[in-house]
Amino acid sequence: MDADGLRELFAMAKTPGHATWAGMREVVPGTVVTLDRSGLRERVYWKLETRPHSGGRDETVPHVRELLNDIVRRQLVADVPRCVLLSGGLDSDEFRPTPDAPFVRDVAQHVGSDHADIVRDVATLADPAARRTVIAARDLPAGLGDMDTLLSVQRHAVVDASW
Repeated sequence: MDADGLRELFAMAKTPGHATWAGMREVVPGTVVTLDRSGLRERVYWKLETRPHSGGRDETVPHVRELLNDIVRRQLVADVPRCVLLSGGLDSDEFRPTPDAPFVRDVAQHVGSDHADIVRDVATLADPAARRTVIAARDLPAGLGDMDTLLSVQRHAVVDASW
C-alpha cells in the first residue's frame, strides 16, 4: 500500500479507478475490462451524461418517483428469498449509542415485512476469525475501527418484504 492507497482508505470518499493496493487500479463503473493473449482492453458500455432540465416540480417529482419505483422493482426480481438490511445502529452505535430498536420495529411494521433482529455481542464482533473473513470478502484492509465487521453483521434484517 502506498500513500495514494492510504488516502483512498481513510478519505471516506472513493475515487473511481483508484485502488487501495499499490500498482493496482479499480475497474471504473460502466466499464468492461478484457484480458487475453492480445492484451488488456477497456470498453465503456455506459456513461452518465448530464443534460439541461426544463421541467417543473409538478412533472419532475412523479417522473423521479416512477424511475425509482421501476429500478427497485427490477432489483427485487429473484429466484431465491429476498432480504434487505435495516440498520439498527450497530454501525452508528460505535460512535454514538442510540436506543433505536423501537424505530426499527416501526419501520418494519410500516413496510409490512417479516422482521428478525440479529444481535451480535462484542466478543463475536472482535473475533479475529470474523475480522479476517470480512477483510478477505472486501479485499481491503480494515478501515476505521470496527466499521467493517459491524457493517457486515448488521443487527436488523427485513426478510421478504412485500414491495
